[in-house]
Amino acid sequence: MNTFEDRFIIRPSASTANMWITLRWPGKDGENPSALPDGRDWEDVLYGYGIAALPDDLWLEPWNHGKRVDWLWSGSGECVVSERFLQVLAEQEVPGVEYRPLTVRRKRSADIEGYYLLHLPEAGPGDAVRRYPSSARTPDMLVDRAVAERIRAERLTGILMTPTAGEREELERRRQEVGRQLRIFRHAEGAATTGEHVSQPGLRASVSGSKGLASSWDKRCIIHASDLVGDVNAMTVELGWRGKDPMRSDLLSDGQDCSQVLFERGVEALPVELWLEVITPGERTDWLWTTGCGQVVSRRFLDLLLAEAVPGIEYRSLLVRSASDTDGNAERPDVAGDSMGEEADSGGYFLLRVYGTAADAPLRLFPPDDPHAHRLDVDAALAEKMRHAGLSGVITTSACEVWDELASEAEWLDQLLRELAAE
Repeated sequence: MNTFEDRFIIRPSASTANMWITLRWPGKDGENPSALPDGRDWEDVLYGYGIAALPDDLWLEPWNHGKRVDWLWSGSGECVVSERFLQVLAEQEVPGVEYRPLTVRRKRSADIEGYYLLHLPEAGPGDAVRRYPSSARTPDMLVDRAVAERIRAERLTGILMTPTAGEREELERRRQEVGRQLRIFRHAEGAATTGEHVSQPGLRASVSGSKGLASSWDKRCIIHASDLVGDVNAMTVELGWRGKDPMRSDLLSDGQDCSQVLFERGVEALPVELWLEVITPGERTDWLWTTGCGQVVSRRFLDLLLAEAVPGIEYRSLLVRSASDTDGNAERPDVAGDSMGEEADSGGYFLLRVYGTAADAPLRLFPPDDPHAHRLDVDAALAEKMRHAGLSGVITTSACEVWDELASEAEWLDQLLRELAAE
C-alpha cells in the first residue's frame, strides 16, 4: 500500500529555457482566448466531456524559442507531453488516459510532431496517477513511487518532481505568506507586522469578506503587469547578463540572488552589461511582465512617475533584445553588438526599483519587504492618473478585492493541505 512518503507531485517546468506552448484553433479570439468557435470554454469541454469533444482542428503554437522537452509548459489547464511520457503511463497501466496527437506549428521553422494533448479523468486517493489537485483543472499529477522511478529511469525532461512532504512544506510556506499579506491589510500603514502567527493548516482563521481590513486601504489599489497567461499578445521579458545560467536564472554570475541585490542595494549594484531578453514577442506595453526581478516599464510610465514627483524610486535604461528563431532552441544574445538580426531599443524601457515605504507613499512594493514582489501598492490619486494616461499592460485591482482574493487563496491552500494529508 502506498504511503505518504511514496507519493510525488510532478508538473511541467516553467523554465524559460524550455519551449512554452498554447492550444490554438481557427479563429481563436485574442480578446477571449478560452472561447472555442461555438462559444464554449475549451476547459469546460475538456474537463466535462473529454478530449474527443474538442474540435478536430487543433494545434499547438510556441510562445518562445525554448528547447523541446517531454512535458511542455502552457501556463493553463492543458497537459502536453511527448510519446516517451505516454509510454511510461502505458507501462504502468494507468487507467482512463485520453490523448490526441497535436502538431506544434511554428511561423518561421518546420512543424514539430510527436506531442500529445493528455487528459486524466478524476481519480481517488491512492491511485497510481491522478490529477493534482484532484478537483482542479490542471496538468499537474500526483504519482506513486513506481511511476516516479520510471520517469527518472527514462530521463524524461521538462518535469519538476516534488515529494509530497516537500509539497506540503511549500504549501505551508505559501499559507504563511498569504497570512502575512492578510495581516498587512489589517494595518493602516501597510507595513509588515511581526510577532503574529497564522493559523495552522486546516485551522484557518476567519477572514471572509472585508473583515479586519483597515479603512485606509479603501483609498489604495494593487497593480501589476499584465501576465503572459492573461494576455498572450503582450511582450514578456527577463533580465539578461553575461554568463547567465538558464537553469538558475535568478542567480547572478557571482551567485547572488538578482532580486535581493536590486531590493537591498539598488539598480547600480546589478551587472553593468544588463539587458532585457524577449521571452515571448508581442505588443510593447507600458509595463512588461518579466520572469526576473524588478519592474520593467516604458518611458511613458516612468515620465508619469517623474511628473508626479513620486518619491522612493530609481531606474535604469535597458536594451530590448530578441533572438531569432532557429531550430527551436534559445540562444542567448551577445551583448557586444547588434549583428544578429536583433531588435534593439536603446531607451524605450527601464528597470524600476521601488523602495519607498512611508505610510503616505504614493507608490510602494507589495508586500513592502519582499525582494521578489511583482506588485505595487499605489494610492487612489496615482492610480487614477495612470488610468487617465492610458498606460497599457497595467492591471489595477482595489485593495479590498485583493484582500478577498487572498482570503480565497488561504481557503484553497488549506484544502490542498487536507488533500495531501488524506494520502
